[in-house]
Formats: sequence, C-alpha cells, structure tokens
Amino acid sequence: MATIDIANADDVSNSSSAHVVAALETEYNETFLRVRRKFEAATITYEYTTDPKLLEQYYKVREQCYREDLHLDDFSGEEDEYDRTGHIIVARKGDVVIGGARLVISTPKNRIKLPLEEEGFQVQELFPDMNLENVGYCEFTRFVVLPEYRKGEACTEISRMLVNQAVKEGCLYQFCISPLLQSRNYRAVGKNIGVLHVIRKDIKVPYKDIYRNLNMKGICFSITYFFPEMEQEGSKPSLKTEKSTILETIN
Repeated sequence: MATIDIANADDVSNSSSAHVVAALETEYNETFLRVRRKFEAATITYEYTTDPKLLEQYYKVREQCYREDLHLDDFSGEEDEYDRTGHIIVARKGDVVIGGARLVISTPKNRIKLPLEEEGFQVQELFPDMNLENVGYCEFTRFVVLPEYRKGEACTEISRMLVNQAVKEGCLYQFCISPLLQSRNYRAVGKNIGVLHVIRKDIKVPYKDIYRNLNMKGICFSITYFFPEMEQEGSKPSLKTEKSTILETIN
C-alpha cells in the first residue's frame, strides 16, 4: 500500500501556494505600473464643468487640501449655495481631478453677495471710488491643487481660465481674502497672465471661522485688476476699456 509523506505534501502545497501568490503579485504590479504610466503620461485638461462625477471629485480634493493646508480638521468640501450659482473649473488627468476653483460673479444685472461679503463688510462700501455699483466684479474661491501638481502649470492655467471667464462676463475686478502666502502666489501668477493682484493690508478682514487655526495677521484682503491701468489712486475705471485687450493677453 502506498504511503503519503504528510510533511512533504505540506511542503509541496506551500510551495504551490507561494508560486500562485507571487504570480498574482507580479500581475498586480505590472497592471499598476501600466495604469500609473498611462496616468502620468496624460496631459492635464482644464474645463468648466457641471458633470456630477467630476464635481464630486473636486469637492473631495478641496476638502483634503483645506484640511491639510489650513489645518481645518472638520472642514467639509461638500456642495454649498455658491457652488450651485457659480462656475466651477476643474483640472483633471484623464478622469481624475487634481485641482479646481470656483468663480462667483456679481454684475449690475445680477447683483449677488460674494462669499467674502457679510454685514458690515461689503465691497461697494469699502471702495466707494471704484464705481462698483455700475460694473461687474467677482471672487475666486475654493482654489485648490493637489500638492504634487503645484509646481507645474496647474495654478497658472486655472487662474488664466478664471480671469478669461470673468472678463467675458463683464467683470473688471476680483476680490479675495486669503492667507498672505497664498496672496503672494496669486500676485506672481497674475503677473504671468497680465493682470495686477494688489494686496491691501490696510483693509481689516473680519474674523471668519474658516481661518480659526491660522494667524489672523497672516490673513489679508486683495484685489485683482483685470485691466492693470485702472489701478490708479483716486481714479475711476473707464467703462469704455476694450475687453479684447486683456483677452489677448491671457489667451
């Protein structure tokens, strides 16, 4: 009668299992590398979108960035009223969103409160000499880019498209509240695309809960002049300025 060497049988079984696991790991790694190479080779696409799947990704990216960059552990990136009324641009590689921003516009025909405005802090009251009641202006908000893409073109291209759309819809200015370092980055990007971003340290920014974990001295108000020649102390903007001037610069 034949006998079975239990010890050797176990060795054979273990060896066979090990080979299967190794083969599966190899196949997984090769598949992962193919997907990764395809993703890294993909160019970044910039577009305004209402696609629910892309918006959901953007909301998650901004939640991640606000929690990590501003140390707001309970910040929610979920959709809010300004997402529904504004324009959202996303930067994506393939179907993967790597950044984006929101554009909120206020015009004489559709005058709305900007996200930064609140009772006692209204841009028309802050700058009575800028003729704001008769012109369009806007705010760029929830501007985020994943850390690994911040040294590339993403920030500049998102900014370019924000400015382009704002000008097309009749805006002359963009108002912003942000950390000082971020405002300086906006200023550098603005210079690259032909607009003037001016940090106004003389404007006292009201306390906002979103900045509770930041040094309030580092939070500042700034203005982007889409037509830099308008930034002259004591002067009002000419409503006859041709939009084509800046569109040629930023396109």
